[in-house]
Amino acid sequence: MKNLAKIAPSLLLLALPAAANAQDAILLEAPAPAAAVEAAAPSFSGFVDSFLFAPLDGFAAGARGVAFGLGQAELDARFTPDPELEIGLDLNYFPSSPLGAADGLLEQGFVTWSPDAADGLAITLGKQNAPIGLESLDPVDLATVSGGLIWSYGVPSNLTGLFIKQDVALGSVQLFTTAEWDTPAAVGGAVIGGRVDLEQGPLWAGLVATHGPAPEGETPARTMANLTAGYELGSLTLSGEFLFSDVDGDQANGWTLLATQAINDKTNLTVRVDQLKKEFGDAAIDQADVTLVAGYSPTPHLSTMLEVKQAAVGDDGAKTSVALGVTASF
Repeated sequence: MKNLAKIAPSLLLLALPAAANAQDAILLEAPAPAAAVEAAAPSFSGFVDSFLFAPLDGFAAGARGVAFGLGQAELDARFTPDPELEIGLDLNYFPSSPLGAADGLLEQGFVTWSPDAADGLAITLGKQNAPIGLESLDPVDLATVSGGLIWSYGVPSNLTGLFIKQDVALGSVQLFTTAEWDTPAAVGGAVIGGRVDLEQGPLWAGLVATHGPAPEGETPARTMANLTAGYELGSLTLSGEFLFSDVDGDQANGWTLLATQAINDKTNLTVRVDQLKKEFGDAAIDQADVTLVAGYSPTPHLSTMLEVKQAAVGDDGAKTSVALGVTASF
């Protein structure tokens, strides 16, 4: 014991440098604080959509030529500087439209904050695709070459404003206030709206309603309700849509039925039947369409669609056309 007592101070002196080195190693290996976590890498996607259109029957003599065109080209970017924040920027160009028409060059530009403290809550400010309707502005999300009647004449493409969305047990609830349809400023007053989405297995449904400024040149407000629903039955997808709008007693009523049957992982067939009667706006519309589409994707990033459409336009009779759409995405 006496010998141990004599050498103990020497052992302690020798141990101090080793302990200091061990402490340095612990500090070096400690995980970085949450604030130092690197931002996720930006993601980029987009597409080029081209088409061929040929009128077959029922068109005026001056409108019988075959048209080749570039439908639209788009570049999308998503940035996530931290886990709670997303920044979206979609640049889109329609060669057939004047540059900047309807604020069209910038399709989407938004900031979404999803606070960790509120599970399922997302607050978005900016311009985004309108959460209304069955169909989409981008061809990569469509099973047809052309848009339906409700999409073309009855609902907005984009909305600019504030969107608050909360996920719930069976879907989500969303409230928003925005500028007028497809405009960057609320010149005639703000649009207010809400959407409820429900999903249960293969069945889904969405109901959205808005109230706000009427089309340009109209003084009363427009009230609109849009109902969409769908069901997936194996390789068959069924969906439908109903639209109602009212501007001081003038109304718009429309419906769409859409069925897509996947033949295999590359081929599908789609049938769309839709109708729209609209009494207000730039021109009255009374039209019913039947559209048949055969789709083929030779690669995961290349989609081709051959479409035959017959449109019954009021008392003007039927018009039949054929279109070929080719979309390459990345």
